[in-house]
Amino acid sequence: MTWDFSECVILSEVPGSYQLCLNKILTSMETIGRAHIPETPDCLISLQSATDPVNRKVNAILTDPPYYDAIPYADLSDFFYVWLRRLTSDRFSSTFAEPLTPKLEELVQHHKAGEIGRTGKKFYEKGMAESFRSAYNSLDDEGRMVIVFAHKAPDAWETLIKAMLEASLVVTASWPIDTEMQAGLKVKHAALATSLWMVCRKRPAKAKAGHYGKVKRDMQQRITERLRYFWDVGIRGPDFVWAAIGPALESYSSYTEVKRMGGQAFTVTEFLTEVRRMVTDFALGQILHDASTEALDEWTRYYLMHRDYFGTENAPVGECILLAQGYGVPLDDLRDRHIGILKKVSSGNALKLLGHTERISDRIGYAHTSGRIPMIDMIHRSEKLWITGETAQLNAYFHEHGLQENPLFKAVVQALIETSPQGSDERSLLEALIKHEPGEFSGISSSRQSTNETEQQLTFEDMISK
Repeated sequence: MTWDFSECVILSEVPGSYQLCLNKILTSMETIGRAHIPETPDCLISLQSATDPVNRKVNAILTDPPYYDAIPYADLSDFFYVWLRRLTSDRFSSTFAEPLTPKLEELVQHHKAGEIGRTGKKFYEKGMAESFRSAYNSLDDEGRMVIVFAHKAPDAWETLIKAMLEASLVVTASWPIDTEMQAGLKVKHAALATSLWMVCRKRPAKAKAGHYGKVKRDMQQRITERLRYFWDVGIRGPDFVWAAIGPALESYSSYTEVKRMGGQAFTVTEFLTEVRRMVTDFALGQILHDASTEALDEWTRYYLMHRDYFGTENAPVGECILLAQGYGVPLDDLRDRHIGILKKVSSGNALKLLGHTERISDRIGYAHTSGRIPMIDMIHRSEKLWITGETAQLNAYFHEHGLQENPLFKAVVQALIETSPQGSDERSLLEALIKHEPGEFSGISSSRQSTNETEQQLTFEDMISK
């Protein structure tokens, strides 16, 4: 993690100065003082684990649970604890009996080598489920529970959702709210800018299992409604992806379980994958002006979303990780030194999206190990052939891959045109490419690969037949 130290002139009125910090503390104390009036109901403050029962019924519960592995809360608390212990242990000896804060039952996904107590992911998953069950038991039948969560990793969301489902909680509404600071203490990878606030109720006792087909239709309808609003208010990038989880859960969580036609369970992992696909289709539909994206490959999906969100500027590594995870693409693959579309910049903390002039390998435009050729690779290879004046090879490449008849090719090129600066060479090239008519097929091969690079793409059957 990166620390943000308070190393300023303490007598100056700048962020972190003594006077400004003191003013914030005094303002908070004044607010607390005004709130304590006779008309205010008595407040009960309990120091206990969230997994323990409250032994009373309440009509509302608001929780901002630990964000999986994002923040080591107890470890950070040790910084303050050691000083408070020195100053107040004579008055609160039982509270400060230990030299450091207790960590044995802390619900975070952290485990250090040789550490006794926190056992990592399994402990976190079990503890979250127990906490939500305890909250469920304390909530009256018409009560509401609000869960606030923000994380970049599918594993974190999977754990949270499993715990909610096990506790029989149904999401009835959700909002992405800008609550996360963009400065200060940060973990190694970027966090989301918004938190997802999910309002839950108890699942009715008569709830049954749901059928995948209906649940998927309901998810699609609800996600589309909410994503239109999120898009219009300017939510983009990784936050746009995870903001859709709440609306999708409104359908998925209302059943005890969801089953496919053959009786197999529609798991939480599959649910998250389906949500990401729906969000990708929606966002790309906006960028591609409602052109069908069903046949569009994952690399081109990422390329278009990255370009729409970051442009051609350097993008923080953490943000790229979030976006890649949101669309199910391994970032290491996108950074491949031969065929990748991302490149680390000199600072090491940012990545740059590569254009056709920066992707110099002759392997660009040919099949990946998956057997598919990303559409963005086809476009970049066509641009290179156009620039070098190799018209015959360009025409052959168009015919070989059916680009002239492919509406998705033109839709992606048009999207790239719209995100290119007016008057730029790239825009002019793309405008020429989208109008290109390859004419009759001449029989000339489009391949210009070197012998070595061609051999790298031979199949096992090809090699043993030689």
